[in-house]
Amino acid sequence: MQRLVGIIRTEPELVRALREIEALRIRAGRVTVVGHRQYNPGWHLALDLRSLLTVAECIATAALARRESRGGHTRDDFPLADPAFGAVNHVLRLADDRLVLTAEPLPAMPAELARLFEETPTGVAATAGSGSSTSSTSSRSSRSETPTGGKGA
Repeated sequence: MQRLVGIIRTEPELVRALREIEALRIRAGRVTVVGHRQYNPGWHLALDLRSLLTVAECIATAALARRESRGGHTRDDFPLADPAFGAVNHVLRLADDRLVLTAEPLPAMPAELARLFEETPTGVAATAGSGSSTSSTSSRSSRSETPTGGKGA
């Protein structure tokens, strides 16, 4: 996953990752554990292996379907956000031991949350770009420093 489904993804890497996950799933079907379950991390890993592979497949499948870059999902081959993908969630469900991907519309944003995006806090718009930072910089530069590092008058 770190090598092929990392921070920046491409279609060839995602396709290769899905093939490797399938090969690991076949190998996982033959996993056995020796010893007692008590104090045996291999026992617990063997129990979790099927779920770990399912999660890995979900991540790679959804990343492959989402042909854009948005938030924490970056596709090197699709560097821009696509408004069409911004309106859907990719959902994966198990059906007959196979993952099924659907693109489901995002639910409507609750009105009280939408209002927060529309509101401008008092004073924020007026302060941004008003030059107030320039005046504070100039007031700092008008002070002279003494050779000992202290501030002059």
